[in-house]
Amino acid sequence: MARRHCFSYWLLVCWLVVTVAEVETGFHHVSQDGLELLTS
Repeated sequence: MARRHCFSYWLLVCWLVVTVAEVETGFHHVSQDGLELLTS
């Protein structure tokens, strides 16, 4: 039971890391596109 709980905890941690990374790269792409529009 403890091992299963630990596994689900790591699954949640991995999911959070991936989500944060996707959000940050998404914002980075959006800000880059915005800068290109402003400078062009």
